[in-house]
Amino acid sequence: MALFIDGETYKTQCGKFVTVLNHSRSCIVCSDGRHRYDREYSSYDAGRVTGSNMDYSHPDNIDRVAAGLPTHEEEIAALDKELKESPAAKKFGEDLTKAILRVTQEKEESTP
Repeated sequence: MALFIDGETYKTQCGKFVTVLNHSRSCIVCSDGRHRYDREYSSYDAGRVTGSNMDYSHPDNIDRVAAGLPTHEEEIAALDKELKESPAAKKFGEDLTKAILRVTQEKEESTP
């Protein structure tokens, strides 16, 4: 289910407003010409400008709070909790959770 609706206008983190023109695969195309993520399977990076840092620092990202979504930090905390409570983590122990989180962090840090 898409989080952003075609024709609706959303505020960016820098205060500009953009309108969703259409959806293209797992992204939205907005009136400012930028593509932003809107994945059906995860809201982790919803509204983030494609190709931008995964820390949600790009000023043209959609303001998650203004759009009624959890903050990026709240989303990470929820994913962390879900991961720690997963059957795999229970089966293989905390080491699996730490390894997955470490690899995820390394990928985020290496993304230009």
